[in-house]
Parts: sequence; C-alpha cells; structure tokens
Amino acid sequence: MPSPDTARLENWLLAARVLADQGLVEWRTGEFDRSLADSLRAAELYQANDSGSATEAAYALDAAGLAARDLGRAEDAVELSRRAETVFDSLYGPTAQESTLKAREHVGAALVAANRLDEARPILESVLALREEALGSQHPNLGEICGYLAELHLAAGEYEAAAGYAERVRRVYVAVYGPDHAYTRQADSLAARIDVARTSGRTP
Repeated sequence: MPSPDTARLENWLLAARVLADQGLVEWRTGEFDRSLADSLRAAELYQANDSGSATEAAYALDAAGLAARDLGRAEDAVELSRRAETVFDSLYGPTAQESTLKAREHVGAALVAANRLDEARPILESVLALREEALGSQHPNLGEICGYLAELHLAAGEYEAAAGYAERVRRVYVAVYGPDHAYTRQADSLAARIDVARTSGRTP
C-alpha cells in the first residue's frame, strides 16, 4: 500500500496531467482563456513537487504561451515560452532536442506577435536552419517555422520575402497532407493576406 506522501504525489500528478491535456484540447478548439488557465495550473502542480516533472511543467508552460499568444497577450506569451525553453535547454541542451527547438520557435512567434521583429528574426532563422539540417526540406515542422517567418516579413513590410516563405509553407503542406488539408488552406490564406498587403502597401 502506498504511503500517504506517495498517494498525495500521485494525485497531484494525475491532476496535473488532466489539466495539461484539457489545456491542449481547449487550445485546439479555440477556448484560449480556459486553455491558458488550465495549462498554467498544470505547470504549477508539476513544479510543486520533486518528482522529476520538469519536462511536463515545461510542456505546460509552452502550451500556456500558445494560448496567451492567441489571446493577444503577446508579452505574456514571450515570457511563458522563454520559461519553457529555459527548462528544455537545461535538460537537453540548446539544439539537440526537438522540444527545445519548438519552445524557441514559439518564443520567436510570440515576439512577432509583440512586434519585436528584430528580436524574432535571428531566433526563427536559426531554428529553421537547424530544422533543415536535421529534417530535410519537406518535413511538416518546416511548414510551421516558415509560416512564422512569413508573418515576420509581412509585419516588416518585406512582402517578397513573406511571399517566398508562404509559398514554401504551401509546398511542404501539399507534399505532406495534400491540397485540401486544413493546413494547406491556412497556407493559402496566408498567401492571400500577403498579396493584399503587397497590393495595398499595408499589412492586413
């Protein structure tokens, strides 16, 4: 029979896992307020014990960062994703682990959302270079990072560069998922926004 302390720890971990899973589901369904709250609570529970849950806490922090970004709370998103990146970096190193790169990518995306483009640019470009070296040119993860770079160049008024990245996103997603997939349609929407901005001279 487990000791009271062991049982308490197991209950904490179960509650944290449930909240973390809920947070991801809520983010995917557009319930960003609830996703942020549940992901933050999951991270707090993971951090409240010494059970080796640092990785799970970092995933929850990164998920909270995504929710904060989609709520328009870009500076909060930067801080949360940076906290996640710091944990992953301490556990796995700065470049060797996909979780570290994903959190760093989310830092860059949050910086774009915060209009801190000069800070975002080297982060996103370095992640893309590492991904290309490790994964080749057609991996679906390249679609996401190229999408963030397209958004960066769009926000900077660099429409030709933005269009080039958007086209690369579409090529990756068509190759991986086909022309009618939701990801491919999102790439088409991004390209259309860039075309509007290029024609009007204003970022939509």
